[in-house]
Amino acid sequence: MISAGFAHETPCRLISCAGTPQQQQRQSTLASLSTLDGLEAPTILIVGEVTAEMELSQLVPVDTTDFPTLESLLSNRHSGDETTPDDIA
Repeated sequence: MISAGFAHETPCRLISCAGTPQQQQRQSTLASLSTLDGLEAPTILIVGEVTAEMELSQLVPVDTTDFPTLESLLSNRHSGDETTPDDIA
């Protein structure tokens, strides 16, 4: 991104395992991004001034314990059962 013209000081934020209890965040700049370690995949990279204004508390883990799994939704679909919005909510 720096070679494409972005400033070295461009703020960025990495969010690992977003929306899970394992979620971690790191604030950095493009110049020092490569020095960050210890984040598990999947990781989202957000680049730009918007990240400098983000509060860590704005991105909180979500308890997904009661969420249906993708496998369960797909198995209902293939078994002929209809999946309704109530199944997902």
